[in-house]
Amino acid sequence: MAGAALRDLLRRAEALTAAGSPVPCDAETAMAEIVAWSRLIDRAEAAIAVRLAVAEAGKGQQLFGRRTLGAWLAAATGS
Repeated sequence: MAGAALRDLLRRAEALTAAGSPVPCDAETAMAEIVAWSRLIDRAEAAIAVRLAVAEAGKGQQLFGRRTLGAWLAAATGS
């Protein structure tokens, strides 16, 4: 179930950020959306941190031939 919920959330986020998606024209709406996106980013970062802890405990980086979790994360995310 969590996988399906995550896929749905990603699909919605992609639709909201797609080229041609409406961008607010007034400052008040833009600022409200900035706060909403910031909250979403904070929650996503918290979810990532929990999952990184699980991956690190299970030495998940070794599944992908990386020496460290940081090396795997950089390669996997292109950062």
